[in-house]
Formats: sequence, C-alpha cells, structure tokens
Amino acid sequence: MIDLAAQMFAHAVGDYVIQSDAMATRKTSSSWWTLAHVVTYGLPFLVFAPSPAALAVIVGTHFAIDRWRLAPPGERAPGLRGDHRHRQRAEHRA
Repeated sequence: MIDLAAQMFAHAVGDYVIQSDAMATRKTSSSWWTLAHVVTYGLPFLVFAPSPAALAVIVGTHFAIDRWRLAPPGERAPGLRGDHRHRQRAEHRA
C-alpha cells in the first residue's frame, strides 16, 4: 500500500512534471493523448510498487477524470503546466 505522501508526490510528478504541453492541451479532446498522458502519469507510481490492480485503478480513474474533465475547475491547480494556457485562450476568445 502506498502512503498518502508517496501518492501525492507520484501524482505531482506524473501530472505536472512529466506531462508534456501537447498532453496538457489535447487530453480533453483526444483519447489518444489522454492515454499517452496516463501511461506516463503512472510511471512515478511504479517506484512505490503498487499492485497491478491498484495501478489499474489509479491510471483508469485518472483517464476518466482528465478525458472528460470530471474535476471541477476549482480543484485544478492554478499556474501549473497547461492551466494558464487554457485560461489565456478562453480570455482571448471572450
């Protein structure tokens, strides 16, 4: 079992350090880009050796959350990779 601190660390590395700009901007409109993102997102979790079932739940739920934007906007971390570009585009269109 992975403790909470390890989960948070792996999540931060997978979601904000490893994620490319292309993944950040395209993952909500393309399952291919979402899949590429969750595969790389899952890599830091392997350091903590979760069971295959736990890893499947981690990347599976992350796929659904990112692909279909299930996280409320207030739950997204402002100023991190991808976030400011989306906001700038929205403001530019308005």
